[in-house]
Amino acid sequence: MNEAQLLELPQWDLAAEQLPRRSVLYAPAPAGMRTAMGGSLTSYLACLAAAHCVYPGVLLREMVLPMLEEAEAQGSERELHPLWRRDGSLSHLVNVTGSRAQAALQVLETLTMRTDLSGLSLAALTEVLSLRGLTRNRLAWCPLCYKEWQTNAQVLYDPLLWKFREISLCVCHGVRLQTTCPNCARSQPHLAWRSRPGYCTFCAWPLFGEQIERQKPIDPETTAFIWQQWITETLGTLVARLPSIQDYPRRERIRLAVNHAVEGLADGNIAAFARILDLSRNTVENWCQGKRIPELDMLLRLCYRLNLPLSEVLLQEAEVLQPCLQDSISETCFQPRRRTAIDKEQIVHLLEEAAGGAEYPPPSLQEVSQQLGYQPTTLYKINRVACHAIAERFTAYRRELRDRRLQGYREEIRRIALYLQAEQVALTQRHIARYLAAASYFT
Repeated sequence: MNEAQLLELPQWDLAAEQLPRRSVLYAPAPAGMRTAMGGSLTSYLACLAAAHCVYPGVLLREMVLPMLEEAEAQGSERELHPLWRRDGSLSHLVNVTGSRAQAALQVLETLTMRTDLSGLSLAALTEVLSLRGLTRNRLAWCPLCYKEWQTNAQVLYDPLLWKFREISLCVCHGVRLQTTCPNCARSQPHLAWRSRPGYCTFCAWPLFGEQIERQKPIDPETTAFIWQQWITETLGTLVARLPSIQDYPRRERIRLAVNHAVEGLADGNIAAFARILDLSRNTVENWCQGKRIPELDMLLRLCYRLNLPLSEVLLQEAEVLQPCLQDSISETCFQPRRRTAIDKEQIVHLLEEAAGGAEYPPPSLQEVSQQLGYQPTTLYKINRVACHAIAERFTAYRRELRDRRLQGYREEIRRIALYLQAEQVALTQRHIARYLAAASYFT
């Protein structure tokens, strides 16, 4: 090749290419986004940790919490933020409203560079939803949903819908949401060091299986099921709309909506409106003046009686709403807010039935109190003997599960030890843990 041919070759552009910005973490798409079964923030954190082959606690400690610490006041908020707690206590607050959820969302958006994570929590509704009574303190789940997702090779996750305290049934399968592990009978935190959706945080046992799947379906014709169906539909619609909310609704919207309903149904007479809905006049007056906002249970009952979807009340202008009064669904499902006398004889009878019943697994006192609609302290005052019997029966059941689980661990370790001995391998903890089905219980 001569000199003339060399001059004809194109010149290289040695200017540095501008590479697009890369995310710090691999960012899987949130499960169920823009649907009624959209995932929650704590569930996404657990799935994100699984995608990186680490425990959620490791992901939080190494990546999330250092950024939260920079954003918060130095030292003052570290012990208060739920994500700092290794046992998962108060982790449910990450899914709801307020600064905790907002801070966690901002950190995750920075690490993953995703812009669609706002639908994982209720942070957009901070001013219109009261935190009191909004979500559960502990996890609840539908084992049949878990089983169905696993069969279809889908990701196991915890929908935001299951976090609401008012949701107690899975209307898709007609069963009650479970709150305790079928193996160790322990309640589950929303997010802990070793959380994994679909599996127990403490014993790593699947939260779905034959024992749970054999539970009796609930009759869809009952008023309780119909009420849960309406709640699931209206809350599911709200969850599906969360990612598309651009302007966060203000507290003033609730006041305007209530005043619009009072004007349309009672000609502006607050006392008459309160009598129609069986509420106290002071409660309605506080709403109309904007001094308070309804808690979620009252807000749902208000929307049902006015025949309005919750998403429209929270996200649309008050003038657009067209309230239309409809009858209450049932006294048992739609209880008035005024105090009523407790039927002690009936409660005593129901507690004695629960204490001496043959139901297996036996319900805990907390579950019995939720079914009866009273706090455990109230039940103890009514029938202390029956409450002690219910608690002792549940404790004995947990002890039985623990003994059975430990015996299974011993037999598994014995089989592994015999195998290693035959292979002339030293019986060390490291060698045995390599063959365990769940090595976590060996540490």
